[in-house]
This record gives sequence, structure tokens and C-alpha cells, in this order.
Amino acid sequence: MAGEQNEIEKILKSKSRLKTLIKQELLEIKDNFGDERKSPISAESDAKIFSEEETMVTESVTVVLSKAGWVRSAKGHEIDPNSLSYRGDDSLQDFARGKSNQLAVFLDSNGKAYSIPSHSLPSARGMGEPITGRLSADSGVKFVSASVGVDDDRFLIMNTGGYGYIAEYKNMISNKKSGRAFMRLPENAEMLKAIPVRKNHTHIAAVSNIGKLLIFEIDELPILGKGKGNKIINIPKDKLAAGEEFMAHAQLLATDSSLRIEVGKRFVTLNDLASAQSIILGELEVQFGGMARASSLEGAARFLFLASITLVCGGIAVIFYFFGAFMILPFAGIELTILFIAFYLSFKWSSKKEKIYISQEIVKIEKGINKAEYLWEEFRTFTSFQVKKDVNKMTRLSFRSKGKDVYVGDFLNEDDKNKLKDEISLIIQELNAQIP
Repeated sequence: MAGEQNEIEKILKSKSRLKTLIKQELLEIKDNFGDERKSPISAESDAKIFSEEETMVTESVTVVLSKAGWVRSAKGHEIDPNSLSYRGDDSLQDFARGKSNQLAVFLDSNGKAYSIPSHSLPSARGMGEPITGRLSADSGVKFVSASVGVDDDRFLIMNTGGYGYIAEYKNMISNKKSGRAFMRLPENAEMLKAIPVRKNHTHIAAVSNIGKLLIFEIDELPILGKGKGNKIINIPKDKLAAGEEFMAHAQLLATDSSLRIEVGKRFVTLNDLASAQSIILGELEVQFGGMARASSLEGAARFLFLASITLVCGGIAVIFYFFGAFMILPFAGIELTILFIAFYLSFKWSSKKEKIYISQEIVKIEKGINKAEYLWEEFRTFTSFQVKKDVNKMTRLSFRSKGKDVYVGDFLNEDDKNKLKDEISLIIQELNAQIP
């Protein structure tokens, strides 16, 4: 005991001995009871700057654009934009639903795209503010469309000239106040509203101001970042320039969609997309693809063909002329003249066109070469569709009324006549099915 007491006193009297003892005891505790570190030590990261969009609360918004170019944003998706108040004679032009942290894209009548953060737009509690105060737009342009989405969202972009394409939302965004050239417009054409494309959309229904409706698969349109696009519906340039005909609107359809077509007080609902390719209601004509004309050469191909024959025949005549056969030139001229007359008559015959309109009330037939030169119209109640064989066993199609037959499709071959017969029969069946 005395020895242990002396040892303890030595430790207590010496600071170095005391530290050594404590160190040894701590090492023994570590060896007996210690484990690996539970909390790792890492280097401190640099400070990160957050954008305003990342720090703000994300909520649903509805962006509203008026015809006069005033813009505002309402909270939520339940609001009806038509129920909002507008300045004077102003009214709703377009609206888009999205999130407050997304960009709103606006298209003007010249085909340019502009972007504005949705959260920065004025509240819909008021009248909003002119969009031109936020952007540097060209003088006199009108804003026609508003869109909100994410990068991979797709939209149908189109114009009154009948052209359009599918665009991804990321390609619609512009980081300049002056916007970016987005769609190249045909002369005298203007932009139409952009339409969101959903995954289940399979067809496009395009309608002109004179009532032509064309339905086709959406896959026929290309996906572009910008440009002119493909032709959606045929709009003649001269009629577009005169304001007589233009593409008025288009709608996207899914396989289970129904399309309601209204003409005045009458309407028809199409539940089957296949039937939409052969319905005509009143002045509303649905194109299903024209029958093949009896001509294999059109446009420039005709002139090229005639020029090649003239060159060959004329060249042969000149060669013989130099060899002393002087009389060959007049005969070659007569030959070419007869040839030109024959081809002129052939091309004139092959340029014949016919348009057949069938509605609940009337049957109308237009015939002519490049324009309507003959017009026949009768009430459908007093008209019947006839299919006959002539003395040469050739099929003849006609509409008969009051003892008079008006023949159609005589310039078609037998196969195309049968196609035309089936299309007309299907149209009549569809119209008869609509009679209550």
C-alpha cells in the first residue's frame, strides 16, 4: 500500500506524469470500446445563387391574352377567361394554362415568337397591361397566340395560308425582347393560334373560311424548330391574296374523339374519323383526295415534252436541209403544227375538272377546265344517283332529276369510276342516316 501511495503522489506532483497516465488510459479505452467515426468530415462547398424562379412558390396559373394585345395572369386553372372583364370592345384572343415558374410564349401575326416569365405578368384582378410594353415588337403587329409548357411539349403551328408544322416548346422560347423569327409566312398569310399536341392525338382537322374540311394523320406533318412547314390544306394564292379563301382553324383529334360540324343552325357529329373523309353538309365540303385525271403530264412536264419533240424533229429537218433536201422544212413545219394541235386538244381534255356537292337539301355539280364553266343544281329530294352500262359495257355515273341525266366522271377510267361511285354512295348513306 505504501508503494502504491508513493507512486500516486509522484503522478500528482508531476504534470508530465499526469498527462502520460491520462493518455494511456484514453488509448486503452479507445482500443477496448472505440469504433470508426460516425459523422464524415467534408470540405465546405461554395455558396450557390438561386434564381427567382427557384425560390418562388410554384402554383398553377392561366395566362390570358386579349385581342387588343393586353396580357395578364390568373391563379389556378379553374378560371373561365371569357368571364373576365375587358376594356371597351376588347375581348378574349387566347389563353394558356401552366405553372408560375414557366415561360409564357406569345406569337404575333408576322410569325415571331416572344417569351415572358409567367410570374411577372400582372394579376387578372385588373385589366392587365399592353404586351408591347414588355416586348420590342414590330409596329402594327397583332398578338394571336399564348402558350405555356415544358421543353418537350409539342404544339401545332399554322397560318392562314394553309401551312403548318409541329414544334417543340423549347424551340419556341426567345431570350430577346425583340423575339425570334419562328414561322416563315406565305405572302398575305397570318399566324393562327398554336394548339397543344397531346400524346393521344392522331389526326388533324383543318377547315377553310368557305367550308372545306380536310382530315389527315398528324404524322404527315414534320417536327421543325422553325420554318414554313408543310401544306395542311390547299389555299389558292390568288384567292388568299384577295381574301376570298384562307385556312380559318384546325383542331386535333384522338382516335376516340368526336367532331361536331356546324353550318348555320344545322350540325353533324362525326364519331368515326373514317366517315369524316366523305361527309358534305350544306356548303361544307370534305376533301377525300381527287380522282386521277386522264393525264400523266402536268404543268412544266408538258412543255418539256413538247420542247423535246420539237427539238428532235426540227434538228432532223435542219440536217436534211443542209444535205440538199430543201422541201423537208415545210413538211416538218406542217408535221409539228399538227402535233401541237393534237397535244393541245389532248391536254385540254385531260384538264377537265368536276366538283360534286351533296347536302341534305341540294345536289350541285360544277364542270370546267381550270374553272367552273357549267353549273347544275337541284333539290336532293328530286334527285337520284344512277349507275349504268353503255353499249360498250363502260360504266356511266349520273344524277337524274326531272327526266334529265347529268353525267359525272366520264373522263375517268373504270377503276376510278368505281371509286367515285363508292364515295358518292357512302356520302348518300351518311346523309340518309342523319335524317330523323
